[in-house]
Amino acid sequence: MQQRRLGLACVLASVLAVGVPSAASADATVRANTAKTNAALTELKGQLDSLGQQVGELKTKTDGLAFVAAAAPQIVDGLLQLKTGLETLASAYQAVEYGIAQVNVYGGGGAIVNPPSWSGDIPDDGNGASTSGTTTFVNTSPSPRAVTLSLNAYIRSNEADVNGDNGPVGQAGGTLTVRDSGGNWVLCTNQGATGGIAVTLPGEPINTPDGAKRDLPLTNIVHGKSRTDQTLPGGDAPQLTSCSFTATAGGLYTAEWTASFLDIPTTTSPGPRD
Repeated sequence: MQQRRLGLACVLASVLAVGVPSAASADATVRANTAKTNAALTELKGQLDSLGQQVGELKTKTDGLAFVAAAAPQIVDGLLQLKTGLETLASAYQAVEYGIAQVNVYGGGGAIVNPPSWSGDIPDDGNGASTSGTTTFVNTSPSPRAVTLSLNAYIRSNEADVNGDNGPVGQAGGTLTVRDSGGNWVLCTNQGATGGIAVTLPGEPINTPDGAKRDLPLTNIVHGKSRTDQTLPGGDAPQLTSCSFTATAGGLYTAEWTASFLDIPTTTSPGPRD
């Protein structure tokens, strides 16, 4: 009877050893599952963080688009103003015109050193642009000789009236004084009305918004030159003034001159190409 009991106890022990997991094995399983869960949670957190960043970026872009939409009227208005300004600038460029003047000598027997001089852009509202220069003249004749120094001018223009079809392209006036080699003034014998100083005298009709005026010391430049024309104002160009005198044999003379150019409109609201 005792032997039978011992045999049964051995059988039960064997069954328990095979069929029931040990405590150490259960702990290992729990730890493995916990590690998998933690890894999954970490991955999920990363995905949530990425999603939050994307939402933030989208909100920023949305705000930016809203700002642009709100500012659109001002942006469009600014672009329209820029367009108007550029068109005005282009129109003004088409209307620019310049004066050019130089001194020419008549009477022969002389040599003249005379670089021409250009004015700045002549305004379209009747205000002027001026230029000046110095001319050196030498009488190469072995005897005294009567000479005339003439101040001539052109206007280079792109305006509609450049050919004088609608009136003069502009107006100009000038002064001219001469000194001898000793620095003494030389009287211009053809300028008795001004005390021997060469100036443009009034008298020519100048059209203005108030009608033709004859009291302005100006000359009409009826025909202009194109802005790219390189013709210099010789003796055939409009004369602003002149100085006649007798040059001594071998005499050296210096002429100083100033030319003022205007484009006097005939209306109080001239266009850029009037």
